[in-house]
Amino acid sequence: MPTALEIENASLRSRIQSAEFHLSRLTREQSSDERDEIAKAYARADAAAAYHGKRVSAPKLGETALEYRRRLIESLKQHSPQLKTSRFDTADAATLDVLEPIIYADAVAAGKSRAAPGQLIEIKERDAAGREITRYHGDIRAFLAPFTRGGMRVKINRDAGS
Repeated sequence: MPTALEIENASLRSRIQSAEFHLSRLTREQSSDERDEIAKAYARADAAAAYHGKRVSAPKLGETALEYRRRLIESLKQHSPQLKTSRFDTADAATLDVLEPIIYADAVAAGKSRAAPGQLIEIKERDAAGREITRYHGDIRAFLAPFTRGGMRVKINRDAGS
């Protein structure tokens, strides 16, 4: 029968192994392919979130590209009528390749439909070179109203000449 000291040592060894595992995961070097995949996922999700006036968060320290993609679609799935109740915590890359375009398209469509009459929504995006581009979506009359004249009434006085 193990003594209390042996049990405590085994517990400490287990905790040290767990800490070393987590530490190695946090300090691991990401490959260039993984960094590219994270950047692409960020750009796609951020463009969809911009239609709701939001930005997506950056990847967490030690987060893999697959984990990051899952977290991004979790944050935007509420805008997809088909997939808002789905769980993606065990989805693989091939599944995400199919589901991401659907969720992001639904998020963009929901964002476009939220513009009320007489309202413009500012959408900030970044292009491939990193420049910020501002687009507006909504009722064009909200933009043009200050530049248009109100209607005019004209009354012709036909009796003035007699």
